[in-house]
Amino acid sequence: MSARIIDCPNCGGQVEFKAGSSLLSVCSYCSSAVARVGDDIGEAEILGQVAPLAEIGSPLSLGVQGQLHSKDFTVVGRLQLNYGAGPWNEWYLAFDDGRWAWLAEAQGRVYVTFEKDLEDLHLENPSLSQNGSLPLFEDWSAGQKFFFGQQTVAVSERRSAKFVSAEGELPFVVPLDSTFSYCDFEGPKGTFGTLDFGDSQEVESVYFGREHEYDSLFDKDVLDSVEASLAAAAVAMNCPNCGAAVQLQAPGESETVTCGTCDALLDCSKGQELFLLSSAAAANSNPLIPLGTVGNYQDKEWTVFGHLIRSVWAYGVRYEWEEYLLRAGRGSYRWLICSDGHWTWSEPVSVADVTTKYKRSNQERPRWVKHKGQSYRHFQSGSATVEALSGEFYWKVKVGDSVKTHDYVAPPNMMSFESSEDQDAQEISWSRGTYLSREEMSAIFSDKLSFPKAPFFNIAPHQPNKYLPLRDKVTKVGLILSALIILIAILVSSVKPSGVIFDATKELRYYEKSDKEAATLATVLTEPFEIKEWTNLRIALVSDVANNWIFLQGALINEDKNEVQYFGLQNQYYFGPGWTEGSRKKSTYIGSVAPGKYRLSLRPEMGKPKPKKRRRSSEEIRYSVELKQGTFIKSHVVVFLFFIWIFPLFVRGLFNRFERKRWSESDYG
Repeated sequence: MSARIIDCPNCGGQVEFKAGSSLLSVCSYCSSAVARVGDDIGEAEILGQVAPLAEIGSPLSLGVQGQLHSKDFTVVGRLQLNYGAGPWNEWYLAFDDGRWAWLAEAQGRVYVTFEKDLEDLHLENPSLSQNGSLPLFEDWSAGQKFFFGQQTVAVSERRSAKFVSAEGELPFVVPLDSTFSYCDFEGPKGTFGTLDFGDSQEVESVYFGREHEYDSLFDKDVLDSVEASLAAAAVAMNCPNCGAAVQLQAPGESETVTCGTCDALLDCSKGQELFLLSSAAAANSNPLIPLGTVGNYQDKEWTVFGHLIRSVWAYGVRYEWEEYLLRAGRGSYRWLICSDGHWTWSEPVSVADVTTKYKRSNQERPRWVKHKGQSYRHFQSGSATVEALSGEFYWKVKVGDSVKTHDYVAPPNMMSFESSEDQDAQEISWSRGTYLSREEMSAIFSDKLSFPKAPFFNIAPHQPNKYLPLRDKVTKVGLILSALIILIAILVSSVKPSGVIFDATKELRYYEKSDKEAATLATVLTEPFEIKEWTNLRIALVSDVANNWIFLQGALINEDKNEVQYFGLQNQYYFGPGWTEGSRKKSTYIGSVAPGKYRLSLRPEMGKPKPKKRRRSSEEIRYSVELKQGTFIKSHVVVFLFFIWIFPLFVRGLFNRFERKRWSESDYG
């Protein structure tokens, strides 16, 4: 990459154009923005002087070399931009193969993007296009999804920002102090991009790439030396409110810090000087985990950098919780959240990785969301406000800041959505929280801290149901035992001999009980029959009784052992206009009948029939008796199943009570 050098039209100093794609270069002597005219490097014009750069502690500088996908590049320029909450850097990278890209540093993260063809961009809903062209800036919104190439991406931020300063070379001519609009979007697996609208409403260009680690792009020795110099400079920083020394743990990333002496909220985004943002951020909040505490989780060492207290109002009640900002290496941030003694580990997820499902088309918020195959149900919404803060943070934060929130649960996980309440500058983010027990928290901090128990009757939205393991276990055992009982019943009923032994239909006339001769004539004594194996017997009585009753007194006679087993059956059936009562069929069982020769003795009785009006009354009842062996008795199986499922149903009741308590605290309680 050979440099082309011209004289600065303002001061005569040498101005380099190292990259062939560069159209503007900032003179290092007089800070004039020098733009070349057309393709001729010999002609140049001055656009004005750039403002001094804010030293925001980046480990990068002009001339630093790096490598991406085995391709070498050099940092040849820098833009500094600001949307009102502190500046950030956009570094211009020139590759040895002639390509160029942008490296953006924001909130401890690093993104490398290349300019792409606008034809790769396709809307998810084509009706949003304007006569075949892309929507105007005002028609885009945070959360909107579209297709870029083969990927589904989603807008995470929609803002307008200002070009505040620059150094080195730039691939375009940018009017100083001008404002431009943009939409940042995210895709799966760390992909990232920007829709650049320039100073107009139409999309002018699109940049697409992904998130990277500093160590994967630059030599570690370069980063370590810069980190050391930044840390050394930070030691000398003093609070402008009380004069006390302020020590920054991440001087290259933090934008806000609180003074440990006077609780003043300070802006540390402009280098080695602190600026007072608020005379008093808040009284000392006494965090459970002191700032600077180190813990180990997921094979990384995390340091507590900041502490927030946030609150939300719901149905006239104020709820408060704590949030701890943790850092492990440059740009790697996570959150520990404590609410009523319950702890959550929270990490950011891509907006594009979350899909939403609405119960109704006009619903303001999704009822369900899905992330990596897991569905989450909406639990609650609110407006979270910062009440107090201490430590340092990678973004401009102050007491009173407020965001809209939606929480979705699938215990032990939770998906949390946050969005800015400013319609002109929209920004959304998703994070995935994992519930941590007191034991897990103690293990993270090596038992150095004591964490109080959560109130017994207080259940976190995503707290694991303590009865779930037992419910699943006893349910599994119940299903296995139930299947065995049913299988045994089927096997027994199929192996044991079965069939009708005796079946006869008789007529019975009414007789007085004193008429012994008539009673003798009504008695039935069957022929002998043989039962070859142990079995049970079902005796059924069916009759055409009407507004009367019939009683069958029976005896099963074992002729081999001269033993008798008595039984009784009664049918009664009454009816009238629009009503009936009783039954014309009854059964009884005799269990464990031994093999042998048997007879059946049946003696029926009936009630005195009432005379029927307008027709001759009948004093006869037809009845039939059936004797069947090897009958499958379903009620026995039901009784066994009932006793098997008493405990599983009790445990399920405890599980359901736990869930009712959880959801009583939701928006659906």
